[in-house]
Amino acid sequence: MRIKKAAVFVFAFLAAAVMNTVCYAQTVKVVLDGNFVYFPDQQPVVLGGRTLIPIRGVFDKMGYEIIWDAETKTAFLYSETEDRFIEIETDEYWFYVNDYPQFLDVPAQVINGRIMLPLRAVADAAGCCDINWDPDTKIAYIDTYGNYGTYETVPKPQTPEPETSTQQDNTGKLEYQYKFSDGVLSGSVNADAYYYYKSLPRESYPDYLMDYINDSGNREILKSIADELTRAFSEEEGYYAQYEPYAAISFVQSIDYAYDVDSTGYSEYPKYPIETLVEGNGDCEDMSMLLAGILREMGYGVCYIVYDDHIAVGIKGADDLPGTYFNYNGTRYYYVETTYEGWHIGDYPQGNPNSAYIYEIY
Repeated sequence: MRIKKAAVFVFAFLAAAVMNTVCYAQTVKVVLDGNFVYFPDQQPVVLGGRTLIPIRGVFDKMGYEIIWDAETKTAFLYSETEDRFIEIETDEYWFYVNDYPQFLDVPAQVINGRIMLPLRAVADAAGCCDINWDPDTKIAYIDTYGNYGTYETVPKPQTPEPETSTQQDNTGKLEYQYKFSDGVLSGSVNADAYYYYKSLPRESYPDYLMDYINDSGNREILKSIADELTRAFSEEEGYYAQYEPYAAISFVQSIDYAYDVDSTGYSEYPKYPIETLVEGNGDCEDMSMLLAGILREMGYGVCYIVYDDHIAVGIKGADDLPGTYFNYNGTRYYYVETTYEGWHIGDYPQGNPNSAYIYEIY
């Protein structure tokens, strides 16, 4: 998944469910001080019973400067705050911390251009980490005791009872039903899947914007909703061509808006799409992730439109489509507000800034 980000300016033209089966195949993930670590290319792996993680993505978040010497295949890491110098040479069974050798039972190695270090060695290298490995979820938890930066640890929330808009049947499914201006959407999701995602620590911004809708289990749910809306609002059902994005927008806008602190007890708590769907509420980022994910599965070009205190969705539109759009790399992304009912493609709320960041979704 590639992320493209740029500040662009807005242009205004006034012319004119399914039952979902969740896949639990998990890749290795790393949680650093309560936040998932985003690795843009090479992911953590398990080799010979040992978990290896890319040093870039973890140590840089701890405040380390990282220098790679291609000639000697050695990584040099330095933290001025901790006065700590680490030297890691690939294919060797030791590394150095402030010139003191540390033994490795699995040597550091380069995989797809990234130097990988055994998970347990991270604690030895950083000197103040607590490492925990969950074999069931394949998540590595790294706690630095608050010694690096100002990262906020988000504790795992207590699993709540399902909201009244959702009922659990005797087959282990959570059934939901939404009535919106264009119709009714109903279906069910795996209850264990919902509680699993609810138990996960929250990722940090902007990683979750892409990761939550790319997660295999949530993407399957998004696709099932997209397929159902496409079927229900097709030409065969009496609707005009390409009506389904309007139905998707109407559906998401029907979900109750709720501030994170009111719905979860946390000041900032991005929800996976399955959580928003089951709980029946969310804020602008939750609604935008749900809508963007559905529209993408329908085959439409979409992006996030991000302000300092608000997130909306952009949908790729033709040049003759009326309304407000952002021009990014020659593509017109028309503004879509997700938080309240009645907003159409291209309607732009008064008071919104005339520029925003664009995150394209592929």
